[in-house]
Amino acid sequence: SLVGEPVAYPKIHGFLSALHRRRISSFLVTNGQFPAALKALPRTTQLYLSCDAAEPEKLREVGRPLFKDFWERYLESMDILRDRSERTVCRLTLLRGENMSSPTAWARLLQRPRPDFIEVKGVTMAGLFRKNGLGTMNMPTHMEVREFASAVVKELPGYSLACEHEHSNSVLIASDRFRGSHGWRTWIDFEGFADSWDSAAVTALDYTAATPSWALLGSEALGFAPGEVRQRRARSRPIWSEEKEQWRAADAKS
Repeated sequence: SLVGEPVAYPKIHGFLSALHRRRISSFLVTNGQFPAALKALPRTTQLYLSCDAAEPEKLREVGRPLFKDFWERYLESMDILRDRSERTVCRLTLLRGENMSSPTAWARLLQRPRPDFIEVKGVTMAGLFRKNGLGTMNMPTHMEVREFASAVVKELPGYSLACEHEHSNSVLIASDRFRGSHGWRTWIDFEGFADSWDSAAVTALDYTAATPSWALLGSEALGFAPGEVRQRRARSRPIWSEEKEQWRAADAKS
């Protein structure tokens, strides 16, 4: 999704079918600028809409869209996402000092697509961002991401904070439809999807799986799977914004 738009690929229909016939799952990310192609898209295992801003001018600044009617395309894509039957996700990539100032505006906008999940993730720096004048100080800390997600949820009825992954600096907001009497079911039953992908009746709730305790928000593991070995940096990435400010001061002196 960083270098192109998959829904614009002319053979995307056949490609998705080829994957699913082989029992291979599909995760597709769209930037919301090709609503007609999105509407015609066959079912995916999980469909993402990249959401870079909650207001038109900020989207123009951050997303640098190609089309003059970019905002209308963005909103139409959200309407299409709302009517899709597979798992849908709005992915918010947060830039400190750029698109985090108004959780209220985000909550208002997200009422439109009503996705199954909202993935709130701090930006990861790349060469592309440096060319646009952005740097590591635009990378929010995990607690800033967490606090932002909490502020959005407070104004978004029907959604709750579900999971977090500190290592990737992300928090998952989920529709309450995915929380049952035995807890959250935010994971995917891949075998269930492989068995039913070509059925018109299947919905996102038909191929869920229980969320493991270590992935839940507030877990001591902070989303890191217990069977994996974590590699620690010599200088750990700051979790709190105060730590990041100390980093900045130290770098300025060096």
